[in-house]
Amino acid sequence: MRDKTAKIEMAMLAAVAAATIVSAVKPHSVAVWVTEIFWSLGLLAILLLTRRSFRFSLAAYACFLVWMMLQTIGAHYTFELVPMDWLKVPLGLARNPYDRIAHFTVGWFAFPFAELFFRKGWVKSATLAAFFAVMTVVAMAGLWEIVEWQYAVIDGGDAGAAFLGSQGDVWDAQKDILCDTLGSICAAVLFLYGAKWREMFGRRKISLKVNRKVRFAFWAILSALVMWGGSVIAVNCSSAGRLFDKAQMDKIPHCRAAVVLGCCKILANGRLNLYFTRRISAAAELYKSGKVDCLVVSGDNHIKEYDEASDMKDSLVAAGVPAEHIVCDYAGFRTLDSVVRAKKVFGLDSFIVVSQKDHARRAVFTARGFGCDAFGYAAQEVKGPFSTKTRIREQFAKVAAVLDVILRRSPKFLGPREPLPE
Repeated sequence: MRDKTAKIEMAMLAAVAAATIVSAVKPHSVAVWVTEIFWSLGLLAILLLTRRSFRFSLAAYACFLVWMMLQTIGAHYTFELVPMDWLKVPLGLARNPYDRIAHFTVGWFAFPFAELFFRKGWVKSATLAAFFAVMTVVAMAGLWEIVEWQYAVIDGGDAGAAFLGSQGDVWDAQKDILCDTLGSICAAVLFLYGAKWREMFGRRKISLKVNRKVRFAFWAILSALVMWGGSVIAVNCSSAGRLFDKAQMDKIPHCRAAVVLGCCKILANGRLNLYFTRRISAAAELYKSGKVDCLVVSGDNHIKEYDEASDMKDSLVAAGVPAEHIVCDYAGFRTLDSVVRAKKVFGLDSFIVVSQKDHARRAVFTARGFGCDAFGYAAQEVKGPFSTKTRIREQFAKVAAVLDVILRRSPKFLGPREPLPE
């Protein structure tokens, strides 16, 4: 068993050495390569020097190996330029996600840290070992962001910017730390869960009791994450190349009508809803550009005092759209209702959906799932505390949209065909 373990460890060492040598061949920036590879080789040196006094499990070495391989690849290309643009579409990203993935694997260090703390007897329980391992990774993540900042300031050139790798994201440091933290939590859970049934620490067996509620919570959370991730990928892939904004007006195909998705005009605090006003502005722009012949304003009118469709029509008329070219859909209770009714009630096989980017993307997915050739026109985004709640809600709505399509759910009301203006 020891001989087999030693062979696997040597294979891991050979893989890191080979990757380092290959990455040294014509790197994008020699300065960045030297800086990035220093950390990978430094970790490797520490593991080799301490191997006799403390030998990690193969699972722990694998956590280190994955990060070192990703670090080596990033050193060759620089993290910003690693060829991973193919992930942008399914994940709906505007930047290269490679550095986020690498930061997530940094979080996996929590597994060997927990193993170290527990086997050395520095803590009395595996749970405490996992907790302090996560805290160690979070502290390292914050320290690393300080190192990146100082390197970029001292270098002051292209190499410093490449090493920093923010790609224009002002919250890059915070998001990197979040990825580190999420990775560490996953590793800590695996440490606690895996120690129950796997002999990870050589000859010493550890039995950790994990009750049914913990196991149920673990698998429930994992299933929810898989469902959410699959829904995000499905929605983004389905709408890829079909979502446009004002700068891409000339690329938008002509359709007979646009479906403007409704929301309340006035918020509970009495203020004007920016989501509403910006959708109205976008719809008016689309109509005046000649990309559509008429507008279908689809909203909730479940009670007489609440009428999204009429509010939208009045605002569009005030924006210069002829009233005779606006049709009200008073049964657009959900996005599903709006797009399916556009096809079955208003006879539209092809149309443009108007809303904010994420909502429009989801509406395009739903419409295409029900056989419509749909496109999206993104209204200006809304920022601030109110928008955070909307963005979170949108993540749950993606899962609901996928279920709508899979289960072939129907709108609350359909009714007879209604003609559109000629």
